Amino acid sequence: PAWPAHERPWDFWRFSSESFDALLNRHTGFRILKRAEGMPAAILPLVRENTTKHMLRHPCNLCVGVLAEKVGSSDARLAWNLNAADVVAEGYPGRPGA
Repeated sequence: PAWPAHERPWDFWRFSSESFDALLNRHTGFRILKRAEGMPAAILPLVRENTTKHMLRHPCNLCVGVLAEKVGSSDARLAWNLNAADVVAEGYPGRPGA
């Protein structure tokens, strides 16, 4: 989440506390128990261009966390019928020599 949040609560790529509502909800079979944003920071861009020149003015957090409980099955319409090997080269976490 080191890029300042924007268009909240619809900025799902920064994983703000609001984004967990879209990821961990009754449709995905979860209930959020606790969430937090922390480690306030400021971004000091090394270049000065239109997209970064005002970054220092926007607060951001270096970490975000969530504790969720799996309470049911996910909605069948959310199925992603792929194996991990179909989208990543190795398993997570990668094991040296495996």
